[in-house]
Amino acid sequence: MKKKISIALLLIGLLVGMAPQAASASPGLKFSAKTSGMGNVIPVRKVECSEYLEVDFYTDVLWDYAAKVRSVRDNKGKSYKAYLADRDEDDCKIYIPNMKYGRTYRIEIAGLKVLGSAEFKTLTLKVKLPAKGNRLLVKRAEYDVDEDDGRMEWTVKFDFNRDIRHKNNSYVVIRDAAGNAYSSRSSYVEWEEDECEVHLASGLTVGAAYTYEIRKVKAQGPGKYQTIKGRFVAYD
Repeated sequence: MKKKISIALLLIGLLVGMAPQAASASPGLKFSAKTSGMGNVIPVRKVECSEYLEVDFYTDVLWDYAAKVRSVRDNKGKSYKAYLADRDEDDCKIYIPNMKYGRTYRIEIAGLKVLGSAEFKTLTLKVKLPAKGNRLLVKRAEYDVDEDDGRMEWTVKFDFNRDIRHKNNSYVVIRDAAGNAYSSRSSYVEWEEDECEVHLASGLTVGAAYTYEIRKVKAQGPGKYQTIKGRFVAYD
């Protein structure tokens, strides 16, 4: 029985090494992977795009102390100075400054190998990012009134269409039709993966319309920080 199990595991390992490496967990992203030299290949399971390119391996790998991103070039011939932001036994994160959607990147990572391999190798990734935009939008704004130990609290929660990134000085301004502000640069904002909740200085009028400006935010992944503007009606 033990012998049969060992053979089965060996066959699975061979199939993983032979399988086309072009699947990805990020919609629209495509990739291929090639390992330098002879012997064991470094099997890539998936590539995801967020703030970094996240590369997951099918098996554990060993890293040389001097492992690095040796080169990055896009399909327009532009070269980038990229970095290994993190490396682990079964994945790594690659930071490429000013990475853009719609481009294909050829990335060489030097100094890693699978367990049992005699020498460190170079992994070459070809990653095509989707051409579609990465536009960040507000899906929903919800006004809420709460009382805590006799103290009134007013909040507006904004739900986004994507996971977001924000800066330390990001903020939200909410105004009524007359231009009166209910939140400002100094207002407390709770930021989550795909939403934020703004604590207001005073309550809103139920049924009235308000405008908002959410400053210095962007969708996860490539793209610049922006200001999102919109309008909502306060309903408790």
